[in-house]
Amino acid sequence: NLTEVYIPATVERIDADAFMWCDSLTNVFIEQGLVDIEDCAFKWSKNIAQVVLPDSLTRIGNNAFDGCNRLLGLKIPTNVLQIGIRAFCDCRNLRNLTIPDSVRILGDQAFAWCSGLTNVVIGVGITNIGRGVFSYCEELSDVRIRGNLCEIGEESFGSCSNIQNLDWLAGNVQIGENAFWDCKGFVNLVIPDNVMGISRGAFMGCENLECLTVGNGVTNIGSGAFSSCIRLARVDLGPHVQRIEGGAFSRDYQLQRIVIPDSVTYLGDHLFYRCSNLPDVVLGDGVTTLPFRVFYESPKLP
Repeated sequence: NLTEVYIPATVERIDADAFMWCDSLTNVFIEQGLVDIEDCAFKWSKNIAQVVLPDSLTRIGNNAFDGCNRLLGLKIPTNVLQIGIRAFCDCRNLRNLTIPDSVRILGDQAFAWCSGLTNVVIGVGITNIGRGVFSYCEELSDVRIRGNLCEIGEESFGSCSNIQNLDWLAGNVQIGENAFWDCKGFVNLVIPDNVMGISRGAFMGCENLECLTVGNGVTNIGSGAFSSCIRLARVDLGPHVQRIEGGAFSRDYQLQRIVIPDSVTYLGDHLFYRCSNLPDVVLGDGVTTLPFRVFYESPKLP
């Protein structure tokens, strides 16, 4: 029957599982002095609506608030260094999120399945966005990344079906496998010049994508990277792409014309498989060999 918790200034750590599965708990008040919230501290306390985290806090452990699906108005203090794996997973009522510049580690699936989340600002301390950090955040529409990124990890934004604005202009970035798969909000997508590579399936199944511009920094496009983008009609490839792996543009039924730049020396198998409306492909001077079934079931090509 516990409904409210008051943590005094003398407490520096909330131990693992301390308030796990407290179904009646609705409000948590924490005084300055707390440094660490350990793993699963409030996990599955599904009726918590308000938590005020103190500025003294430096670490939020794995699964700390996992399943607190009524939690509103989260403010992460500016001294937090680490947010653990699945720390706020399935917190469905979160709306706006700012990850402060102090945060250096953002655990896998930290905010996955936060289905009400609409806006995210990621501070300059983050250099790697881990696996599935924001996956299945279905209402997420605006993402602003302020750090000097090295990697957007596997499935980081997978199935975030409403993303429309993506601001990520800093750092030399590798886009990981399936990082933006099934992101149906993209219509016109520009991959900025600071992106170095696009991994396997990175934008697979982005069904509403119509126009794609690949920036000057990209050298490699992974297998299936843009496959099943069924409305994709126009693709402009940057001048430094060297490899386009197998099936990268397969099942892109509306693709109209594509120019392979002279920098490309490798094309993968089934590259344009089932591009049923593709009438024209221009191959650059660097292509010396056509791979297996590169145009298979693309009937409009001569």
